[in-house]
Amino acid sequence: MEKIDKRQKYFFILISVLFFFAFCSKQNIYAEEVNRNNILQLDTVEGYDTSKGIEITKPYGDNRLYFIQYNYGIGAIKELVFKGKVCNENVKLTADTNLTVGDIEQVVGNKPTVNQNGNEYEISYKMGDKKTGINSCIIRVNAEYEGNEYEYMFAFVAKTTAKNNILLKDYTNNYVLDNGQIVQNESKTVQVVKVGADTKEVSVECLRESSKASGVLSNEKSVLMGWLSDGLTYVRVNGGKYTRVNASGDRLGENWSQNIPLKAGLNIVDVSVERANSGYIRNTAGLDANLIKEGLTLSGKEFNTKYLNYSYIIYRDGGETGNPSINSETSLKYVEVTQLGDSRIAMASYPVKQENDEYTIALPLQLPKSGTTVYNKIILGLIPTDGGATVEILDDDATNYTACGDWIGMYHAAKVTNADGSVKDSIKVRVTASDGTKKDYKMHLLQTSSDASVNKITFKNASLKTCNGKEEAGEDTSFTSDKKIYQYIPSGNVSMNIVSAEGTKVYVNDKLVTPDAEGNYSMDTTEMVNIVKVVAADGITNNKYYFIKENEDGTVPLFAKSETEISKAKEMLTAWNDKRTVDEKKNLVHRGYWEVYMSRATNSDMRGATVYDISTHSFTQGTDWGACILELVMAGENPYNYKGVNYVEGLKKCKDANGNYGPFASNCWALMAFKACGEPIEDSLLKSVLQSAKANSQGDDIRAWCVSAVSDEIPFEEFLPIALSLKETQTENGVWGNAYTNGCYATAIASTGVNLEYYSTDKGSFLDQFKKLYMDSNGMFQFNGSTTYNDRYCKDAIIGLGDIVNQRSVWASYRLTQEKLKALIANAERLDTSNATAEEKEELNKAINAAKEVQDKESGFGNEYFVLYKAMANVSEEYNEHLKFCDSYDTGKAIDEVNEEINNLGDKVALKDADKIFDLKKKYESIKEEYRFYVTDADKLVKASEEIKKLQVDDICDRINNLKKEITIKDKKEIESIRKAYNSLDEEQKKLVKNIDVLANAEKAIKELENSNEDVQPVPDKNINVNKLEVKFKSTTKQIKLTWNAISKANGYQVSLYNTKTKKYKVIANVSKGKTSYTIKSFRNKKLSSATKYRVMVKAYVVQSKKKVTIKSEKIIASTAPEKVVLRKTTTVAGKRVRLRWNKIKGSNGYQIWVKSSPKGKYILEKKINGVNKISFTTKKLKNGKYFFKIRAYKTIKNVKVYGKYSKPKVIRIK
Repeated sequence: MEKIDKRQKYFFILISVLFFFAFCSKQNIYAEEVNRNNILQLDTVEGYDTSKGIEITKPYGDNRLYFIQYNYGIGAIKELVFKGKVCNENVKLTADTNLTVGDIEQVVGNKPTVNQNGNEYEISYKMGDKKTGINSCIIRVNAEYEGNEYEYMFAFVAKTTAKNNILLKDYTNNYVLDNGQIVQNESKTVQVVKVGADTKEVSVECLRESSKASGVLSNEKSVLMGWLSDGLTYVRVNGGKYTRVNASGDRLGENWSQNIPLKAGLNIVDVSVERANSGYIRNTAGLDANLIKEGLTLSGKEFNTKYLNYSYIIYRDGGETGNPSINSETSLKYVEVTQLGDSRIAMASYPVKQENDEYTIALPLQLPKSGTTVYNKIILGLIPTDGGATVEILDDDATNYTACGDWIGMYHAAKVTNADGSVKDSIKVRVTASDGTKKDYKMHLLQTSSDASVNKITFKNASLKTCNGKEEAGEDTSFTSDKKIYQYIPSGNVSMNIVSAEGTKVYVNDKLVTPDAEGNYSMDTTEMVNIVKVVAADGITNNKYYFIKENEDGTVPLFAKSETEISKAKEMLTAWNDKRTVDEKKNLVHRGYWEVYMSRATNSDMRGATVYDISTHSFTQGTDWGACILELVMAGENPYNYKGVNYVEGLKKCKDANGNYGPFASNCWALMAFKACGEPIEDSLLKSVLQSAKANSQGDDIRAWCVSAVSDEIPFEEFLPIALSLKETQTENGVWGNAYTNGCYATAIASTGVNLEYYSTDKGSFLDQFKKLYMDSNGMFQFNGSTTYNDRYCKDAIIGLGDIVNQRSVWASYRLTQEKLKALIANAERLDTSNATAEEKEELNKAINAAKEVQDKESGFGNEYFVLYKAMANVSEEYNEHLKFCDSYDTGKAIDEVNEEINNLGDKVALKDADKIFDLKKKYESIKEEYRFYVTDADKLVKASEEIKKLQVDDICDRINNLKKEITIKDKKEIESIRKAYNSLDEEQKKLVKNIDVLANAEKAIKELENSNEDVQPVPDKNINVNKLEVKFKSTTKQIKLTWNAISKANGYQVSLYNTKTKKYKVIANVSKGKTSYTIKSFRNKKLSSATKYRVMVKAYVVQSKKKVTIKSEKIIASTAPEKVVLRKTTTVAGKRVRLRWNKIKGSNGYQIWVKSSPKGKYILEKKINGVNKISFTTKKLKNGKYFFKIRAYKTIKNVKVYGKYSKPKVIRIK
């Protein structure tokens, strides 16, 4: 055992109510309908050290509750005066405080006094002179006005540096509503909670992980008996009597108080935790076992205690007052025995054995002795199963309880000897249930040998081998008592001869065995391992040895990988892998960081997924920081600098003076996170997690996680017993509890390296039973065998099954090692950076050099690793999954949609795209600003919207310019359309329309025409017979060449392009009579776009009466050619095939892939690909030789293909 002065651990109080349920919406916490904000107000508080300062706030904007935050401890304050006003001098005030009633002497104060003068009041409260650590004072004020009574509270809150983690749970009807949310109470000793009417009672838990003292501690007054404070926590509600709470901790398990009833409306729950100097009971007299009656007492001068008082304001929304839980439960859940020593005799622990309701305490053959003084007193630590039960010790020789000792909390003192000095047969213990039912127990005292030493073990028909925990043959060896694990190869019926201490018994695989006539014990060679336990005469002390079977071929079944069980795990994951929708697979937000764990554990494709934004997480303890760090690591982000926050440093700050990072599984998550970051692992942290892996003191789930966490941290000889001991806690059905717990144990088993078949029982394999009991016919998980989860998948089950398939824990697989760093450096140096920018290359080289500087360090290189990984992700798709950290999946989907729509925008935009682009811009702006950086080409959208605005202006200007000088009534519709378009412009656009006066004049002319009813329409003569006009085209990416046949009688030709905005053809060229071709290079002062369709009209005309009259016209659809393809990558893949990748050619309809097998050979068409989005192709199996590949894009216009230029050929050799 460690000395207590080196192991003062943290504690926390667990109150079972839902924390801040409904406060998030900033609703008033009281259910009263009357608005009384004007009845009473608090203005000032006096009586404190003004140099420290206070802050008065009204949480949630409600006048009925005031928080007075004081920047110092309030224990030294003698008197507080609260001053304020009431709305009317007829308001009558009375006051009380949470510190005026109770049965713990230290926290009793005085009743407040109230003085009223008109509409002003003073409420004075004197603290009292008791030695106490008051951290909060709640003044309850009752205001009587116009026949109604209204309740107010002034919570004077001290600032404390003690990190007491306040866990708030609602255990009503045995259902945890808040999943164990933890709120760390660093600066406030008052918490405010709202619960529903169904929450009738609350319950309290106090975790104190102070180690017991061991060894001679000289005369250390302040620490020797400090661990006795584990049982000194008291709770009460609404000023009632205090009830004691048994402590929880690694060795003590989880213990809850008796349920405490809540009334409707306001309740004050006080929790008082013993805290003397350094947090321990202090022995002021200098400890001497013979000077203290039976060694323990809180009365008199021997011990001095202090309490910290924490208060909780709980508003219960209606309902009848709850009732304390009354039952007849009289069982004991925990028994601990310690020798009462002093500065001369060690505080040794004695083993206890339980069989049904009988307990046996193993005492040494000789009681401790110093000089002539025999130390004949022990300390019994007794915890009943029910928090409402009490425990007492009965003495055979006296009816007066105090005759056999006093007690402190859960610890009771008792003599173990009779008057003549002989050891008693037993000590009687009585448990009284909350309903008065009594049950007596006998603690039998057995004074016998605790020697379980083994001197020698020899084997018959077996050869002994070394064992390293792998499926490989061991080397020849012989037995030594200090080595616990061996392999053996049987060669017949195996037996062993054991030479051990006198009075020992031998158990093999938990069965008592007896030797044969020759003194040999038989072994079952059908078992993967024979666990030999040699038990001392006291029946408790023992030594275990592990003999693992090795087959003649060198295989070791215990460490073999069971393909059968792996196949079962894969089958159980079918629904997860195959039945989820695309959205479900990409939505890695709604379970928080667990979604990333589940996906990584099952090797799911996360590319492009939306993951939980950890920057929105509430960080209160080590679990939060550790779990979020692991998400960042698995997502390829840097936990040392994510959005400017160093999460590793945040986790380190959770560490308290004793090396702990918070309650429950915090140390486990801290260990896993530090491993994933390559941080050095502290011995105290590893020791704590190892303790939880060995014992089930904090629940099955946490134990399983801890087993996984330490699997690669401790020596094999120490870990294997832990791994095999998991089998001891299986239920009769071969499982470990509900679906969550079984998933955790699946992870633990996958981490052990032990064959999963070892954990089979007579009911079948673990996975068979898991599936049978907790999976429905659709492959969905059930919590208790009947209720399918709302979200259909159990996070721990999915992770555990994935871990079994991969034969390792998902968290352990992300452990950062020196080897991983060196491998990453090597990969970085081989990375293809041909497409990277100069800045990206510089960043990569800088990161490589930084990583090389730390590559020989054993730890502490995490930041350099993750910086390098990020630099590699910037230049290579192999390292970049394009994950988005968002507050919701809807945000992630919106980002994807915006990215896709921007990507589909052409290089040039047209006026017809205006609505689409402006709608896209609105969608982009609807994304929260902190997530817009995921829109990778936002500049393109901005540029497109600016171009559209310019096109709108140009179009209006052109349309105004195209208005005839002589306006007719026929132009009215166009003029009105132009005005409408102009009015839709923003102010900056309107300033750019310089010819708006022309439009105004045209509007004026229309009005005059309408007034005069004039309407002029020329009618051309078209009665001319001519031959047919045929138009053809050829094109490049930037121009279209038109050709047509000559038309007799024609005086010339007009070429027009269709304007999609005006829905009219616009003349772009007049061609003289002798020419029959024209090349279109631009339209409306803009160059033509590649792979773009254009509607063309060619007219042949004659001149009649000085006017051009059309005699023949032809309309066609032409297109520019697609851009030249860039063949980006050619690689060989398995099977002598070639994989080609090229850039996407916007506007094209497909691609042609051509190949030849010699430099002078002829290219042949290898593949025609329809569709623009497919930009890769893998050939069929090729023969050895050199191949030349080239690609071109095409666009189809009415069954006519317009081809772009060929790509630059790529050459690849097949060997």
